[in-house]
Amino acid sequence: MQPLDGIRIVTTAVNVPGPVAVAMLRDKGAAVVKVEPPDGDPLSRWAPQWYSELCAGAEVLAIDLKTPDARNRLEESLAAADLFVTSSRPASLGRLGLAWSDLQARHPRLCHLAIVGYAAPHQDMAGHDLTYQAIARLLTPPALPISLVADLVCAAMHPQRKRLCKVLRPNAVRIHLLIRHPAWRDHIDGDVLRPQFTGQ
Repeated sequence: MQPLDGIRIVTTAVNVPGPVAVAMLRDKGAAVVKVEPPDGDPLSRWAPQWYSELCAGAEVLAIDLKTPDARNRLEESLAAADLFVTSSRPASLGRLGLAWSDLQARHPRLCHLAIVGYAAPHQDMAGHDLTYQAIARLLTPPALPISLVADLVCAAMHPQRKRLCKVLRPNAVRIHLLIRHPAWRDHIDGDVLRPQFTGQ
């Protein structure tokens, strides 16, 4: 028996951190429904083998969440889910009716792992692992980084079953700062290694 047997996850997260985090939960027994845009996850185009590994065993739905029919399909999946994983900016989720306040009203038992690039109040700023590493001065131009540091560390900060929460928001920039200056650990808010939980 796996520790997450019986846990159902719905994810709309694409690229790296969300799929890696969800794959770790799947490996612990969780069932996964992955919702992708009609043209698919960009990861499937630039790293098809990795994409296949991360999505193995998941039910993949390619739907346009801007349409009512697609949102209805998502709502059906969320009604049976324990955890919803996203990597979109909160404002984008709000436009789709997926803001946390809306989700909590419709699905009171649902938990939300919201992966963002920046901590509040800048959680709606667009970003990429490369920009996060630049902010933390981890780059040595013109060389590119050898690894997607923040993406992979964010993914590793997944909730365990015994700690299922209401909202979890890891953010990439503070993770980079911690990596660059471990001594800062006592001077950065606790949501670096212990992401901020909100709700009940």
